[in-house]
Parts: sequence; C-alpha cells; structure tokens
Amino acid sequence: MKINRMNFDILEEIEGTLIHHGPVNNRVYFMDFKYNDFDKIITNVNRLANKKKYDKIIGKVPESGLQQFLVKGFKVEAKIPNLFKDATGYFISEYLNKKREYCSLNTVKIIESVKKIALAATLDNQNESLPLAYDLRKLKSKDLERLSDLNKLSFKTYAFPICEIEYLKECLQNNYEFYGAYKDSKLVISAMVKIDKKESNAEVIDFAIHPNYRGQNLSFYVMNKIKEAIIEKGLNTLYAMVRSTSYGLNITFAKQGFIPGGTLINNTLVENSLENMNVWYLNLNK
Repeated sequence: MKINRMNFDILEEIEGTLIHHGPVNNRVYFMDFKYNDFDKIITNVNRLANKKKYDKIIGKVPESGLQQFLVKGFKVEAKIPNLFKDATGYFISEYLNKKREYCSLNTVKIIESVKKIALAATLDNQNESLPLAYDLRKLKSKDLERLSDLNKLSFKTYAFPICEIEYLKECLQNNYEFYGAYKDSKLVISAMVKIDKKESNAEVIDFAIHPNYRGQNLSFYVMNKIKEAIIEKGLNTLYAMVRSTSYGLNITFAKQGFIPGGTLINNTLVENSLENMNVWYLNLNK
C-alpha cells in the first residue's frame, strides 16, 4: 500500500518495511516489517532520513533486534510488553538533529507531573454508563462524512488527509476502525484504532472532539467501547501515544488501567509545534 498526496506525509513499503515519513513530522517512522533483517532496516531508514534531511528516526522493534539498533546509536524511548506477539517491543529513536532531542528540565517536570496526576486518578466512574442522550458505537462507511466534518473542527494540522472521505474509506479497508458518539444526530467525538492481527495488538491513534463537547469525559466512554471491542477480538495488547501535557487524555488512559511505557521526545506535530508523546499500554487476555 502506498498513499502519497501532496502536502501530506507518505506511507510506503521499502524492501518489506512499512515506513511513514514526510515533512509534517519531519521524521522517518518504521512501523512494521516482513523480514527481521534489522541491519538492512537500519541502512534503509538512515539512507531515507539523510536523503530527505529529516531530524528524527523512530521505530518499533522486538527485543530480538534491540541490540543491533543500540549499537548503531539508537536509544530506547518507550517499552511495551507483548507489543509483538509473545515479545516485548521497544520504541527506539535516533536524532539526526540534536536540537530536536532537547527536552528542558522544566518540560520533563511537567511530563512527570501529568503522569503522576493521571496515575493517581481513581476508577470511581468506570462502571458508569454514557448518558442516554448519546449513541456510542463503532462507525461505518455511512458515518464518514460526519467524521470528516469532525476532523476538520478538531485538527489544524495532520500528517495524513483525514478530512478527505476517500482517505477515510481507504483506512476502513486497511485494518483501521473508527468509534464515536453521536448526540442529536451530530458526531461529537471519535477515535481511530489501527488493528494488527499478525502481532495481536491495536493502537488508539487519535481522538477528535467537537469543541462544544470538551471537558465532559466522553473520551473515557469511547475508550471503554474500544477496550471491549479489542478484548472481544482476542488481541493481546492495546496502546496509544498521548500528548504529554494533556491532563485529560492521560487521565483517561490511566483510569482504564493503562500503564505508562515511556515518552517520545519532540515526536509529533500538533497544531504548530512538535509535542512529546506519552506511550500508554494495556496487556489483555494474559
């Protein structure tokens, strides 16, 4: 699969490795690979990053390949047990521009404070139901026009054309699922989930929330629905990357029993700046 649209990042396969790269996040992100030829992966991602003058390389590797990356100068930024089928996975990174690797002491303190507050959150509302005024469900093709409209309201910048209905259709055909809640026939919150049956995991990628419905804990209920669906599929692990300074979403994942796995430094463009992303994970069916 190769998706290449002007002004957006590219998702392509290079010698069996699925790579997301482009100017939006100014990085190479290798996401999946057919062959455990880690030396070849390292060569290919470095060649691409240098050719395009990207600042950062990041990827997911199993424990069996970790040492080869560390020897080449990569660093571990996060760890998830059972990210790969029956194997621990690591988010490893290399910074080609050292300025991008910098994270101030004050920012580190804020990140740790957000995690601490999130982990202190209770599960008092875990058995509460979403008010009857809301219709919470898995979204289908008929919902994509409303999903597109919600994305336009929620995201000023994004690496892929998630406001295009045709792109959303492609996602549905390529192991992505969408969940959301309606109120008065209006889609007010949604989340995207990427399913990886081969490695028995799923990633919650983004929440889009209508500006008029923020602060109402809706993400908690959507996560409940997603968690139930992933458990029903029999997958081992559910994980997400969350903006490190977002108290609300970090608390949402902590309340659902997720565990912090690490922080990806200056990883993702949100609006007009690169944000640090906290990795949260939940091991299921173990």
